[in-house]
Amino acid sequence: MAAGRTEDGGSLDGDRSAAIERGEVLPFTLEAFQEYIDLAIRVWREKREQAETGSDKLVADCYIDAFQSVRTTVIGETLPAREKVE
Repeated sequence: MAAGRTEDGGSLDGDRSAAIERGEVLPFTLEAFQEYIDLAIRVWREKREQAETGSDKLVADCYIDAFQSVRTTVIGETLPAREKVE
């Protein structure tokens, strides 16, 4: 399937809203992206905190680094570490 085309060969460019309604493409906004990427980073931070093995911590660190890299590319900054409340 060519970029910007539906499975039946139609164009997504001229009919984007209908394609979204059919579930063929998702609407993309910077706000939606940031919400998604921030949640993913927080989830993996939590998994790292709950990890029982060094291997599990390493996997979590790799996912955190990957998501942070994408966030930096798109938004221009990383998600800061959360402040610990004492």
